[in-house]
Amino acid sequence: MRALLDVNVLIALLDAGHAHHARATEWLAAELHHGWASCPLTQNGCLRIMSQPGYPSPLPVRAVAERLAQAAAHPS
Repeated sequence: MRALLDVNVLIALLDAGHAHHARATEWLAAELHHGWASCPLTQNGCLRIMSQPGYPSPLPVRAVAERLAQAAAHPS
């Protein structure tokens, strides 16, 4: 079954400095053969959180959008 990622997992996957990046990456590698998906609300949450000045490693919105686009180009 395809996994519908929530914002927390998506952020952990996109941010190499995230506390759960390794764990999320390992999980995705094990489950990737099933495929994954996200929705516009989740992607918007990812953009909003990762670009906030209070986020530990904030990025410009464009940089987060590019990471999302790269990830979405390879959903399985």
